[in-house]
Order: sequence, then structure tokens, then C-alpha cells
Amino acid sequence: MEPKILQKLRRFAYLSRDDMNDVEQLLHHRRHIGARTDAVALGKISRDTIIILGGWAARYGLVKDGRRQITSFLLPGDHSRLDNPEQAIAAINHLDVAFVRADDLAALERDRPQVGVALARARLAEEARLCALATSLGRLDAEDRIGRTLCDLWHRADAIGLIRDGSLHFPLTQPDLADYTGLTAVHVNRMMRRLRVDGLAELKGHSLVIHDYAELAARVEYRCTDTGDTARS
Repeated sequence: MEPKILQKLRRFAYLSRDDMNDVEQLLHHRRHIGARTDAVALGKISRDTIIILGGWAARYGLVKDGRRQITSFLLPGDHSRLDNPEQAIAAINHLDVAFVRADDLAALERDRPQVGVALARARLAEEARLCALATSLGRLDAEDRIGRTLCDLWHRADAIGLIRDGSLHFPLTQPDLADYTGLTAVHVNRMMRRLRVDGLAELKGHSLVIHDYAELAARVEYRCTDTGDTARS
């Protein structure tokens, strides 16, 4: 099966077969991480990059009283540098990852310029998502925070083929969503109930269904920060 990172990178730049083969060659240092355990611990700093091959992960930091702030959710195909000791990466469900040495990645970007373009554009999309999260936490109400989070995850999952029969396998818990949106789990539950009653979105066990994506996106004024589909060269 084709690695999801290739599906993602092809949205940001044209990749030749040789480009894709060389990307796949970097994925040989693989590890399996158990659910709800850290793939990268707090305090660890490295020049390497982690690539998510399967499963979902969360990048997070802790405040002094032990509370967690999730700063991003990582889906299959996403990658993250390991150069920030204030951020850990935890497996949400069972996770398959590859660790890529900085020198190997730099050589790939040098020898395969289109791969370098795609990776750079993917990083810019992630930076835009972080800016959107800061705005959400600072200025938006609870419903908008939850609605935008669901729209963003749905959009990203759809782009890599994770939505099947109108449903997305959704391993996140309400406490996970609370730690991302700066709310309590009780408040998250209240907002999810409102979205269900309004016929927009609901969680069914470990599945997310968005009944009317366009209406939900309009209601919370969600604008996609991932410009991959329009950034091809």
C-alpha cells in the first residue's frame, strides 16, 4: 500500500516516480508505538523528523500544574521535526512511524527539488494551522472552536482517503478535543450535542459523521489553511 505521505506530498507539488521511490527509501527506520504512549518524550531534542505512517498522534506541551495543551493532531502522512524540547508527540491509537535523520532528509531535498518544494509547502500549511489555532483559542467561542476542529480534521482526512461511506474512524476522545480547544470535556460534550441536535455532525462510537460539511464550515467560518490542492507546480 502506498504510504500516505506520498498522497499528501503530491497535493503540494508534482512528484515523479523517482521522487516517490526516493521518499519511500527514507521510511525504513520504522517503529510501532502503543496507543496512549509517547512516541517522542518531553525534553527530547533531535534534528530528526518523525513521519506518521499509520494511526493518529498528538503534539502537546504541559504547563506546570500538569495540564496538557495539544497543539496539533498528526494524521497518516504528516511529519514533524523533533527540534522542540517543550513539545512531546503521543500516540492516540496504535501508531506506526518512521524516523528520518536530518542529513538524509536534507540530501533528499537537495537531490529531489520537487520533494523539497512539497515538504516546504506542507510545513507552511502546518504553520498556518497553528496560527489558526491561536486565533481560535484567543477569540472564538466554544462552538466555533469545536466546529473548526472537526472541519479541519475532516478535510485533512478526506484528502488522504480516510473517509469511507461518509464516516471517519475517529480515535480522539472528548478530553483530547478539550485539550486542543482549551475547553473542558463537559463543554466539548455540550457542543457536540448541539451539533448533533442541529443535524450537522455527530460522534457514533469511534466514528465521526459530518452530515453537512458546507453548512458546518459556514456556521463556524472555517477556512482551510491547507492550500495543497492549489499549490501544485
